[in-house]
Amino acid sequence: IPPSSPDISPEAFSDFFVETVKEVRQSISPSNVSAEDLLGQAPRTPNTFKWKPVSCDEVLQVVKDMKSSNSKDIYGLSSVLLKRICFSIILPLTWCINQCLCIG
Repeated sequence: IPPSSPDISPEAFSDFFVETVKEVRQSISPSNVSAEDLLGQAPRTPNTFKWKPVSCDEVLQVVKDMKSSNSKDIYGLSSVLLKRICFSIILPLTWCINQCLCIG
């Protein structure tokens, strides 16, 4: 298909790419090694990702940065209410967040 041909049908356009993929696939020799074997040979990296506990100051900053809205979530809480009571609940809120990060 010439690149300058503006009057190409959607079917011809699609067929061009489908056929190109078929040609490329046919030109690739099959591998003697399975994907599972290749993965088995890959070096294993230890799972070292860990959440860092958050501090009360970080939680306060996030709450402070929330957009003020009276819209309520499924528990009936709004960001406006959370901002008003945040200092009273910051310790248990931070503990809950850290438990979620540690335990999942």
